Amino acid sequence: MENIVWILAALFFLYWLILGIFRLFRRYHVLLVIGYLVFLTPIALLHAFFLGIFGLSNDELLRREAEQEARKQLLIEEERQKLKD
Repeated sequence: MENIVWILAALFFLYWLILGIFRLFRRYHVLLVIGYLVFLTPIALLHAFFLGIFGLSNDELLRREAEQEARKQLLIEEERQKLKD
């Protein structure tokens, strides 16, 4: 029974670690992430683990980017209206 608990804990850890590594690649440049993983392996893996647990999902990132783009477009339109007047 104890072995099953350890196996499940290891599987959850690996899931969050892999998810975090994918999120690192999504957020940062590929060469930067590879260098980070190669030269600072323990720190990078810990970072990826926490990013896998607490990081934003792809849907949330896309929603935030869309909101920022919409705000930027509104500001541009307001500036255009000010320049016309």
